[in-house]
Amino acid sequence: MIKKKFKHIILISLDNLRADCVGASSSVYNFRKKYNVHTELKQTELDRLIAKSVYYDHCLSAAPYTSASHATLFTGFWPAKHKIYEFFNRRLEKPTLFEYAKKAGYTTIFQTDFPVILGKHIGFDKGVEHYFIEDEEKAFSNLVASAKLDQKTLSFFHFGGIHYPYGFHTYKFGGNDYVKKVEALEKKYNIKPDGISVDKHDETYRSDFDKQLLFRYKSIVMKLYEQGLYDDLFSLYVEGINYFFAHRFNKFLKEVMKFVECEDALLVVFADHGEGWDTDCYGHYNSINHEVLHVPLCFYAKGIKKWKGDTFVRLIDVASTVAQFLEGAKIKERMDGQALHIFDPSNDKPRDYSIAQFWHHGNREKFIEFRDTVLKKDKIVRPMRTHLISETIYDGTYKLILKYDNKDTLLEEKFLKRKGWDFVESKSEPKIQMLRHNLKRYNKKFGSVKNKSQLSMTQQLREHLNNMGYNV
Repeated sequence: MIKKKFKHIILISLDNLRADCVGASSSVYNFRKKYNVHTELKQTELDRLIAKSVYYDHCLSAAPYTSASHATLFTGFWPAKHKIYEFFNRRLEKPTLFEYAKKAGYTTIFQTDFPVILGKHIGFDKGVEHYFIEDEEKAFSNLVASAKLDQKTLSFFHFGGIHYPYGFHTYKFGGNDYVKKVEALEKKYNIKPDGISVDKHDETYRSDFDKQLLFRYKSIVMKLYEQGLYDDLFSLYVEGINYFFAHRFNKFLKEVMKFVECEDALLVVFADHGEGWDTDCYGHYNSINHEVLHVPLCFYAKGIKKWKGDTFVRLIDVASTVAQFLEGAKIKERMDGQALHIFDPSNDKPRDYSIAQFWHHGNREKFIEFRDTVLKKDKIVRPMRTHLISETIYDGTYKLILKYDNKDTLLEEKFLKRKGWDFVESKSEPKIQMLRHNLKRYNKKFGSVKNKSQLSMTQQLREHLNNMGYNV
């Protein structure tokens, strides 16, 4: 039974940071087996933090996109229950840590770089008293001021700088470096700087100038992808990680650590998903590859004993872990996640399984129209129809990957076994049956299969590629 409570709990999300791009991870640089990229990672402050923290080296996310992954982490429930299982389509239906904390007398602070998909439209503002957009300094000042008033706090700081445009996020943070990088890439790859992109997904609010800059960068990404230049894309990703740490995050984390050690606070650092490039993976949005789902997870507090282990855990376990440290919090419903023993992690047992799915709206133009309507009306009136394209279940050793046709009949199946930090094909029939059983049981929680695949797999893949700008 956990007796210790914390007056201050800080959650930090490094959006899009994969586990083998963390210097302190035992899997660091595993990406070099796939990508011809030799840039050295430079994450000074994060390495220092992990060196004295409890670090879970084998943690899996519940989704390859930001909204579903964070909803799972904040609620402790699988997407089938909290209902944020797509990119941007439905409202959160389960209470969050912020709601529990606020009712327990905590001041709640929420800072995000992605206010569209981590904002009020799908319910991420529930229980949040102080909401900030792209301003971690102001949000942190609010935290410090609350502490001086002897208020308990639960705060969340989300950073989108590891997403493309890699390292920059917006002109506010990238400035002339961002502009010069776009110009240099256009020149290198002979791309016309017209600012037109078929990919108009955007997670934040931008000026027209910033939008054009983003679309120019996205056009570069798409051009490289069309040419199969995956090494070049991944190189940009690693360079962007270093830029983000050097120009924005190191300074912030240093200040947070001073606060944590002075105020006897609990700090949790994690990523919601990773990044990858290949024929089946366009960054992360459409991928359930292990490299996208394998993420860092770190806990630090005064008195915690440093530990790094290979115990299989999930991001879904964070909510129940944090909830036990909230003074006065009353959790009425048992979460799907299981609390971690961060003060004695050797007692943690590997979880039964982790599940991730990729759902797609099927039409780029209709989605952008839907998004714009939601932003204009300030609410979701009616969700779009979406399609389950692929899903995976993983038990820490074995992984099952499934794809379906329009009648939910299994069309493609892969069964893999972990070998080190890689995977090889396996044929363990009892394990396959167990994973199938657990995945089937999970999908029943949706209550209806009407939103499952409406197109054949061939049609789905063709439409998805067309939505990214290809003529297939």
